Amino acid sequence: MFADNQRAIIGSINLAPGSFDSRRELAIEVHDDSIAERLHHVVHHDWDHSEPLDLSDKGLVAELKKSDPGAAEDLALTKDKRNS
Repeated sequence: MFADNQRAIIGSINLAPGSFDSRRELAIEVHDDSIAERLHHVVHHDWDHSEPLDLSDKGLVAELKKSDPGAAEDLALTKDKRNS
């Protein structure tokens, strides 16, 4: 999260009550201009090179198959043809 191009918050914390109250999350606020500038560059580079992701079950299985054709079966995300 960037506040003003001078500060950044980096961490696993979500902006939800559970992250602040009951779970152990971490967030670090950085006030260093060079670090904030580098993070800004990285975030924008990643955004510019990102692509939409279909979060439906079918879309996620298709995405898994791009990196590992057997991943969906390994994770039991598809029906085993032997048991159908």
